Amino acid sequence: MEQECEITLNFATENYNKELKGYFGNRSEPFETEELFLILKETRDRAIDEFIIAGDVRDKFANYEEYLRRLQEFMNLREEKIIEINENLAEESFH
Repeated sequence: MEQECEITLNFATENYNKELKGYFGNRSEPFETEELFLILKETRDRAIDEFIIAGDVRDKFANYEEYLRRLQEFMNLREEKIIEINENLAEESFH
């Protein structure tokens, strides 16, 4: 069970990163705040859905919540960085 959670966590984080790179990889202009948060929310929701569906172990594995927490912490850190980068792009476009 633990190995399945680890594999599923890796799969969800890889797909999350790929999707974010699709939005932000070569972007030189900032997103509007509303659009940025919508992208982050949808990307986060898909990653959590992938983790829940692919994992399918919530009721069977006691440490499932720990893996979900790890996924959420990973996404929080990535989102903080993306918001910071977006703010920096916005500041640069004003100068």
